[in-house]
This record gives sequence, C-alpha cells and structure tokens, in this order.
Amino acid sequence: MDDIIRILHVDDEPDFAEMVATFVEREDDRFEIETVTSVSEGLDRLASDNFDCVVSDYDMPEQDGIEFLGAVRERHTDLPFILYTGKGSEEVASDAISAGVTEYMQKESGTGQYPVLANRIKKAVDRREAERERTRQLEAIERAQEGISILDNDHHYIYVNQRFADLHGHDPSEMIGEHWELAYPDEDISEVKQEILPAVEQEGYWHGETTSIRSDGSTVVVDHTLATTERGELVCTVRDVSDRKQREQELRRKTSRLEALFENSPDMINLHDADGNILSPNPRLCERTGYDASELAGMKVWELDQSIDHSEAHALWNQIDVGERHRLEGAYQRRDGSYFPVEIHISSFRLEGEDRFVAFARDITKRKQREHQLRQYKDLLESINDAVFVVDQNQRVVYANEQSLANVGLTAQEIDSEPIMPLVEQYSDTRSGVVEFKQALRTALNDCEDENPGPVELTVTAGESASVYEHRFSPVSTRPKFGDEDVSKAVAIVARDVTAQKERINALKQIETLFKNAQDMLFIIEHSDDEFVIKRVNHAFESATGLSNDDIRGKTPQELFGETRGQDIVHKYRQCLETGQSLSYEETLAEEQVPNKGSPVDDGLVYWRTHITPVEMDGDVDWIVGATRDINQQKRREQELKRRNERLDEFTSVISHELRNPLNVVDGKLELARDDCESDHLADATEAVGRCQALIDDLLTLAREDSHIEQTTTVALADIAEQSWQFPTTKPADLKIETQQHIQADSNRLQQLFENLYRNAVEHGGEDVTITVGDLSDEDGFYFADDGPGIHKTERTAVFEAGYSTREKGTGFGLRIVKQIANAHMWEVALTESKDGGARFEITGVEHITS
Repeated sequence: MDDIIRILHVDDEPDFAEMVATFVEREDDRFEIETVTSVSEGLDRLASDNFDCVVSDYDMPEQDGIEFLGAVRERHTDLPFILYTGKGSEEVASDAISAGVTEYMQKESGTGQYPVLANRIKKAVDRREAERERTRQLEAIERAQEGISILDNDHHYIYVNQRFADLHGHDPSEMIGEHWELAYPDEDISEVKQEILPAVEQEGYWHGETTSIRSDGSTVVVDHTLATTERGELVCTVRDVSDRKQREQELRRKTSRLEALFENSPDMINLHDADGNILSPNPRLCERTGYDASELAGMKVWELDQSIDHSEAHALWNQIDVGERHRLEGAYQRRDGSYFPVEIHISSFRLEGEDRFVAFARDITKRKQREHQLRQYKDLLESINDAVFVVDQNQRVVYANEQSLANVGLTAQEIDSEPIMPLVEQYSDTRSGVVEFKQALRTALNDCEDENPGPVELTVTAGESASVYEHRFSPVSTRPKFGDEDVSKAVAIVARDVTAQKERINALKQIETLFKNAQDMLFIIEHSDDEFVIKRVNHAFESATGLSNDDIRGKTPQELFGETRGQDIVHKYRQCLETGQSLSYEETLAEEQVPNKGSPVDDGLVYWRTHITPVEMDGDVDWIVGATRDINQQKRREQELKRRNERLDEFTSVISHELRNPLNVVDGKLELARDDCESDHLADATEAVGRCQALIDDLLTLAREDSHIEQTTTVALADIAEQSWQFPTTKPADLKIETQQHIQADSNRLQQLFENLYRNAVEHGGEDVTITVGDLSDEDGFYFADDGPGIHKTERTAVFEAGYSTREKGTGFGLRIVKQIANAHMWEVALTESKDGGARFEITGVEHITS
C-alpha cells in the first residue's frame, strides 16, 4: 500500500475524466485516480484525505484551474499540481507558472497524450519525495557546528553550509562555483597543491591545521579534515582554532613586546603593586621627574602624584578589573619640588597570583595652556551655530570652532596658526571668490572702524560634497590674547551654509519652468477654513478648459464645475489630505463640459485622468498639487482592444474547449471500440476525428499567434531545421540541410514555420519525398524545396489563403500559418517550382547575422 500513488483529477467533463483515468491507470499499477467534477469537490477531498498529486482542467464553470491552484497552494505548498487543459495559451501558461504550477500540459488529439501525462505525474511525485529527503539531509548539515563544504572533481565548491561561509566571511551563494583557492592565502596555495592534495589522493583522507583567508583579508586558523567520496568529490570539515593559536603566539611575543614598550615609550610608565609600591619605573619617567630608577623604586605612587592620597588610590584600584583601563588626571612632582600636569591611564593584571598595576602618564602642560586660551573665547562662541574663524593680523588662524572644522574635515591641530588663504584656495571652487575673500579680509584688518566688508560667497568642496557658504567679516574690537602673546588686530569670520537656500531658489525656478510649459494640465489647490480653493493653473489647463488664472483663482470646485461634480472632486481632495497619500482618478465628461476637448471618443465623451498629491507647507499638509491628462486616445485603443479580445476569446473558447474535449472522448472511445471489435468504419471514424483535431490546432494557431513579433534572437538556421524534423510524420522522408547561416528570428515561431512546410511536403509528396533547406544566392534569405509533384502556377497564390487545400483531407491552414509567421517577422514568402519539379518556398527579407 505504501507504493500506491493517489491522484485527484478535477475536470467538469465526466466522460473525458473517465477516459483519462482509464488510460493513465494502464500506464502504472501504482496509480489510483479519483475523479471529481468541480473545484469545491476537489478542495473538500484534499481537506479530508491525502493525495500525492492533483491533475486539473483549466476552463471550469465554478472556478478556473489557476484559481483552484491558488487555493491548493495556500494549504499544500509542495503538493504536485498538473494543469491539464484544452484551453492552452501563453497567457494561461504564464499565469500557471506564476501561481506555482508543477507542470503545464495541453490536451492533444489521440491517446498518445496519456502516457506523457502518466510520466509527468510519476516524475512530479518522485521529485517531491526526493526534494523532501534532500531537505532533511541539508537541514542536518546546516545545523552542524563545524563548517562543511563539498568540492567537485575540479575542486570547485558545489555545496557550502552557513557555518563554513561565516568562517570565511562570505554568503554561501558567493562561494558556490568558486575554486578552493578562494579560501587560502596566496602564500599557502602551493603547500596545499604540493602536499595536502596529493596526500588526500593517495590516502583518501587528511587532517591537520591550515590558515583560511576571509573576505575582508583577515585570516583564521582552522582544524581541517579532508576526505574523498566514491564519486571523487572532496568533503571539507573545518573548525575555528585561531583564538587558541593567537593566544599561544601572543603569549610568546608578550614579554619582548612589553619590554620594548617599557624601555622606549615616549610616555612615563611605572609598575606598582596593590599597596602602592613602585616596582619598576621606565627611563622616560626618570627623565621627566629628575629621579633615578633606584629612588623611584623606593617610593609610593602618592609620593610621586600628590594630587591623590593613599585611600583614594586603593579605592580606585579595587574598582579596576583585569584588562580594564581607567583614565584620570594628576600632577607629578619633580625632584626639585616643581609640578607638571599629567594624564594617566591605569590598567590591572595578574602576575603569579598577585595584583599588579601599570600606569601610563603623559605630560599635558601644552594642552592645559591651550585649553586656557580657548576658554577665553568660549562664552563668545557658544551661542554661534555658524562656522567661525578668528584670524590675526598676519592672516593666520588663531581659533576655529567645531562647526568650521566639520565643514572641511580638518582638526584644530591641523589649522592652528596656519595661514587662512591657502586653506581658502584649497577648498574653494572659484578663483573670483578667493580674490573677493582676500580683499574683504584685508579691508577688515586694515580699517576696523569702517563698515564691515562682505558678504563673500564661496563654493567649498570637502570630499565628494560641495556647499555654498556666505562669509561675513567682523573686526574684533578688544585686544585678544593667545598664549603669551597679545594680538593687536583680529578678524572674526562667520561662514553660513546657504547651500539649501541656493538649491531651493534654483529648484523653484526649475519647477516654475516645468509648471508653465508642461503638456499636462497642472493645478495647485489650497485647503483653508475647511474649503478647497484653486490657487493657480498652468497654460495647458487654461487652454483645455477655456478658463484663465484670473477666472478661477480663489474659486472652489463647486463654483467652477457645479455642485455635483464639485462635491465629488472635493471628496477626493479631502481623502488625499486625510490619508497623506497620492490619489489618481478618472473623469468622464460630456463634450460641452470641455471647450477645447480635442477629439472625443466614439461615444461622444471626453476622458480625463487626474493625479493629486498632498504637499507639506510650513509644517502642515494643506496644499495639493494635481496633474490632469487627456486620455481619449488611450480609451479608444482600450475599447477597440476589448472588442477584439472578446471576439477572439469567444472564438478560441469554443474551438479549444467545447470542440476539443468531445473529440478527445470520441477518439478514446474509438480506440476502446477497436480493442473490442474490428471494423473499417472505426478506422474511417478515427481518421475523421484526427482531421478535426488537426483543423482545430491550425485554427487556434491562426487565432492566437500575434501578427507582430516584439523580440528576436540570433539563431542557427540549420539547428532550427533539424529540431523541426522530429515530429512523427517526417520519419520516412529524407531531409538535406545545405545552410550554415545565422539569422535574427523568434526561434519558436520559426520552428513552427518549418513544421508546417515539412507537413505540407509529406502530405503532398508522400513518405519518400526528399526535402532540401538551403541559402538563397542572390539576396538575404533561405529556401525550402521538395521533389514532390509541385503546385501548379495557377494555384501558387491561393495556397496561402485560409482554408484552401489541394488535398481532399487537408485542413487548408498550414501554408496560411507559414505566411502569417513570415509576415510577423517582416519577411516575404514566395512559391515557385524546385529544380526537381516539386514545390520551392523562398523566404526573403531575412536579417543575416555575420559571425
């Protein structure tokens, strides 16, 4: 019972469904088919029982097959679903694929379709079970703590789990298809090739430590295992051991590194214990304090730094965990009794079970002096949000606030005491602006009592961004002091970023130009006191409505368009403001409502589409901008297309569904009848059914295929001719291909052209006909010739007409389809006599591709 494959078949034609069950169950003893005639019955059976596959028709009265597929996918995401339909089209196939169909198969004539259907059912069920098993295996591998990958025979990754990818800093998808060298530093690749891989080939296994490289260039040491599979694939398992290796290496280097740092550091360093005893001072500490090492080694730390007492020091040390750093400021005492300020960083560590502390100290005398200087200007500059420079009489920068530094990406140290003009020349984009800036600075420095010069605009480039700054110059009236030197003259330069203001002005100018010259009807609406009034319209609006700005400014929609239409428009405006979302709507107007209506649609109406968008002004969303477009031409095209599609859908529905299903049932019944008895009448009936099926196929081809091809590709003419030769009726005939040219064509349509020409040649020339496909010598194109009886010159034009046939049993559409496909490619097709007296079709106007 475990081998039974349960199939649910949904088709609103009971006779045809019974026929399908009979023939399909013959193909495999495991098949057990249950048939229902509606989508609702199918959903009920799926809810109450388990099935391995669903086969469904498309065109059914309650719901179509695509809707049924959507309902099935909501509950059964991986259940195989085969859409088996008589109403085949590219649109249906596309919708089925988008909805997640497993297979799409069109009902054909004859019983040869049922083995194909049975085979597709079996493959879909087998594929589902295989995917489930593979998913279970991959989930187990993905949950593994080790990094796992598999390489093919050429040593390219064909599988990488998440842990392996994370270890190398990649996504799994980035590593698939890459060579193993991606994961190794360049200097290690030769070792892998010469030692590791040969060992794996000889022993089938290798284990050791290697260094892997990550995507950011860093490396990681891994415990690495390699093993080969029966198929020659290579399975790699890795575990990160870089932390352990790094700790071992760091431990070996630590002593020498610390010793060099201790002896040569520009900072003052001392080691002390938990009681405050200085154990070891470095040379820099001795030099700066005037003590020798033996004197410092006999002191307590609070004797050196008398800004703290011993109780505060102990409290501080108790707060510091091993490896943690604590910062403080103090004052070291020199041997001569003088002091100097220091910045100290203290860290703790354990040495042979004892707490030890290391203190790094740096002389911050100059920094303290600078901080004192800056505090003199702090109160003056705290309230200024713009960039501020203070320049002395030598045009050197003596102060710059944080905003000014952020503008050009510099630090205070980089511009301290630097001339300002080289900075201006470096970051300014315009020479004329630099000249104006220099002149204004000179004026401010030389004559502080006159009116302040400026403003001067400069375009400043910092990195990839450019900003416009307006500079104003103000002489400093007091006598500032910087360090130990008085500055007799100084100028404060205030730079304000006016980029946004400039951009807004430019944007407004651009918007104004677009507003005036737009082809669409544009308008601006203001919402005030719960009313919507028109503020402005463009020239296109005035032209279309016959109303000027003076006529409509300040008017409500009700005053302009009447109460009914006005209320409807106001409702849309209100909805736009309340939701804060753009809104589009269409209006159908009578001709008399639009003075300059252009060309109305056939029904005498004018169609407009309007798009409105809310705009925030001064923090409130009380404005609406709108655009209206005349869509009369679009409506005419839509109406004509709708009428045409309705006629085409009605035609193809009748041909595809209403005729094909009964013919399939008749064809199947005839085969069952031939199993029970022998009769020439049954053979004649089968032949008639086949002719009807062929007629339906040709009619559907003519009806569904487009008369224009949107996209073509480069195809080999010989390949298409060979592929088209595979259908059964061509097997006894002989084909000669004498072309190597490549052309621009739709490969599917071109194959259909060849298939119809082959069928025509076999039907008229017999099974021993010889067909030749070759190049035209005098112009771009190719020919198709046979050695059959040929077509009389009086009939050579008529054979391309729909329904015309020189054979009693022909459909009369084959050559019509050939001409339709040629015309769709913008080709010409002509019929002449071949050199053997048969038919020769010449296709010209073909775009030949030279390699």
